[in-house]
Amino acid sequence: MAKLCFNRDPKPAKIALFCILIFLNSLLTPIYQILQNGQMPTELDYYTALVGAIINVVLFLMTFLGVKPPAETSKKKS
Repeated sequence: MAKLCFNRDPKPAKIALFCILIFLNSLLTPIYQILQNGQMPTELDYYTALVGAIINVVLFLMTFLGVKPPAETSKKKS
């Protein structure tokens, strides 16, 4: 039986691949949902999908790098 092992130090190429896949999924999913309703996406829909995709990639990178949200760091003061 094969064991599943995780590489704790992934290569930058793998990280870039995940970023590209997250970006494309986050960009195309809202546009595809609008097209499924029989409508054409507006310029605002494209802009919203682009901003959402960028935010998802940034959040993935922040999580991968271990950046903690401000709420967790402010709890240490009390």
